Amino acid sequence: MNKGKIAVRYSKALFELALEKNVVDEVYNDLMYITDSIGSYSNFMALFNNVIITKEEKLKILSRAFEEKIHEITWKFLWFLIEQQRDNQLYEIFISFKTLYRKHKNIKLVVITTAYPLSENLKNEITEIFAKKLSSNIELKTEVNCNLLGGAIVRIDNKQLDLSVSTQLNELKKVLKSKVYTKDL
Repeated sequence: MNKGKIAVRYSKALFELALEKNVVDEVYNDLMYITDSIGSYSNFMALFNNVIITKEEKLKILSRAFEEKIHEITWKFLWFLIEQQRDNQLYEIFISFKTLYRKHKNIKLVVITTAYPLSENLKNEITEIFAKKLSSNIELKTEVNCNLLGGAIVRIDNKQLDLSVSTQLNELKKVLKSKVYTKDL
């Protein structure tokens, strides 16, 4: 079975259980916490992909790292994944859960890439504008890419609007290369 389908099935099961027990926000926060923790330790994900490390050893490590810090449902879910040997798909399952959570809470993820960091005031203004325009709650993520020169690239869900200076210059360059200009005498 395809890895993506497995991740969706497991995340749906966790989401429905969390919804039923009225702990969706807690589980979401736990998954964010775990993802942030794992993301900050690159070797941590190697733990889940290592077939030499036993289930018991993985559970001991996870227990020390998370058991007392996360909701019981989240902990049991992690334990279940390890028992089912699906722990190598943890990241994909968490991403799928985040998507379900955002849809349930009417949250749109807006990613803005700029050449320079945005101020907190500007981030707040952008969040307000998009919240009104999209009639949704906004989760704003900002990225910096100095190659843009200026302007911004805005991504909302699967849509992208590229207003960067570098893209506009490249488009102008293509137009100028494709046209033959003659000097009028």
